[in-house]
Amino acid sequence: MCNLNRYTKIILAGLCVLSMATACRKDNQPVKPAPSAFTASIKNGGTFTAAGGKDTVVITAGTDGWWVTIPGAGTSWCTVTQTYGAGNFLLPVTIAANTTGAPRQVVITLNPSYNLPKVDITLNQSN
Repeated sequence: MCNLNRYTKIILAGLCVLSMATACRKDNQPVKPAPSAFTASIKNGGTFTAAGGKDTVVITAGTDGWWVTIPGAGTSWCTVTQTYGAGNFLLPVTIAANTTGAPRQVVITLNPSYNLPKVDITLNQSN
């Protein structure tokens, strides 16, 4: 058996209580993240000739995350370089040449984190 005197036991018990009390202090916790303002806009208007081209979606998200959705099949003519990210970002958009003979349109949706409202960007291409 362990042969500790009374004072040693009191000191050990006190150290245990002290270490538990300081380990649970709330001021040691990380700050809970808060949503930033979220905006997205197309830099050069989002209108393309039949030859196609490039434009940039300007994303202002502070520290928030975001992801991009482009609806359905048949929009392979519109591509982005990145489909998710966080913070402020310049997102390149490429529109392929239109050989269909008809004008076409696609809506790119930018979805921010924190259930903030999504932003739709409409891109138009002539025939």
